Amino acid sequence: MNLINYSLYCIIHSLLIITLACSPRVKDMSFPKITISIPPGMPIKEKEMVQILERKLGPPNNTKKYRVELLIVSYTSGKEIFSLSDKSNDDVTVNRTRGSIEAMIKIRALNKIQKVHFIRATGRTKDEITDNLIGKIKEVLD
Repeated sequence: MNLINYSLYCIIHSLLIITLACSPRVKDMSFPKITISIPPGMPIKEKEMVQILERKLGPPNNTKKYRVELLIVSYTSGKEIFSLSDKSNDDVTVNRTRGSIEAMIKIRALNKIQKVHFIRATGRTKDEITDNLIGKIKEVLD
């Protein structure tokens, strides 16, 4: 009877090891703390960007071995162009251009710059522009 129990124990133990070795690894979906720099005069503020990042990416993980710096280089909310028709005074057309945000992402590890990425996101509204920017940041950090 002991030999059967030992054999069964070895089989179950071997199956457990094989299962653990072959199981998919869980990817760490947390993001490092992102330091944000925005030049004065931009219509978007640092506090606002921090809130957007935390809402979209979740709270920062301070145990990451690298740091991320985000520098907003330019921001425009787009333009509205009103045109009057030559034929009648009642004909007004409105054309809207998409707004955009451009940023530089620096990834640092051990106080050295490891990578620098330049990203650009566009959209029709401020929320759409910042959502697209967050998507670009996720692509860079994945």
